[in-house]
Amino acid sequence: MTTKLKINYIVGKDNISVIIITEKGEFKTYHVTNTPEYAKSVLTAIKEAQITGQAETLYEFLSPAYRISHLTDGRFEFDGFNSLYLKDTKVPIPELLAERILEFVDKNKEEGLEIYPLESLVKFWYNCLLNPDPVAVAGLYRFLEHNGHPITSNGYFIGYKRVNIKKKYSITTGEVIETKIYDENTGELLPQSFSDALEFVDTYTGKITYKAGNCVAIPREECDSNPEVTCSAGLHVGSMAYVGDFGSKEGPVVECLVNPRHVVAVPVDYNGTKMRVCQLYVLGLCNGERTTNYMESDYGKIDIAQLKAEYEAKIHAAAEEKEKNEALIHNILKN
Repeated sequence: MTTKLKINYIVGKDNISVIIITEKGEFKTYHVTNTPEYAKSVLTAIKEAQITGQAETLYEFLSPAYRISHLTDGRFEFDGFNSLYLKDTKVPIPELLAERILEFVDKNKEEGLEIYPLESLVKFWYNCLLNPDPVAVAGLYRFLEHNGHPITSNGYFIGYKRVNIKKKYSITTGEVIETKIYDENTGELLPQSFSDALEFVDTYTGKITYKAGNCVAIPREECDSNPEVTCSAGLHVGSMAYVGDFGSKEGPVVECLVNPRHVVAVPVDYNGTKMRVCQLYVLGLCNGERTTNYMESDYGKIDIAQLKAEYEAKIHAAAEEKEKNEALIHNILKN
């Protein structure tokens, strides 16, 4: 039996507010811009929906989720009310990501080709679903929205890290070997130059090595997942704006690939510009000589089928754990 919807609306100076109410009394309010051409189409769709009790045409104007589900190849599903899901998953795609997907869909439709690959966004979302901490994932959306970091073809994103050059010590004296270059004409000390052929270390402990082409990782349980804590255990990356304000502005900065599943915390008091992760891949220097050309494919390529299998395994394991706990509680209460 088809569910009948009740449609109410208010026309304001700048917006049209549309309220869609289900037979169960659930309701959702949408706001659309009140421009002459758009408003005429929206009002026509509202009147049609009020007569029929169905809102398929109206949703095209109100809900990005509906448009995406109907303009793509079936990999996205609309729940009939407001949420968009990746097919066979149980967590709704957040609004920020849905808007990016719709942007890709519209541009591809306009061009007549898939110039903007939806696959990258699908991989990104699967990687988010494979992150065990939903709070960390919510923080990641804030980070990406605030800083405009791109999502790569494998569903990763770029972060930046301020580092120090790894010190070298004399075998005989144990003292630090300092290499200084002077102008041969003036004798003035020249600014230090950087190359990604060098090894770098973190600025805090000086013990974690960062070298182009290397994956750096620590156990997730050793990272602080509390977003209320500003500086704590974990591998730190940030936006270029944050890195530019951190430490010596003349020091080396490395560009890193980060998988969303490895995000541990986005501190709340840095306006979404820094985060703690448990794994990253160093692509190379941002402010020095780039002697290598490491790519995303060097970090490892993963296809959607594999991501889907990992997600299904996670859901299955969670269901088994829930069943086991319920049986344990049942036995305790029974005895």
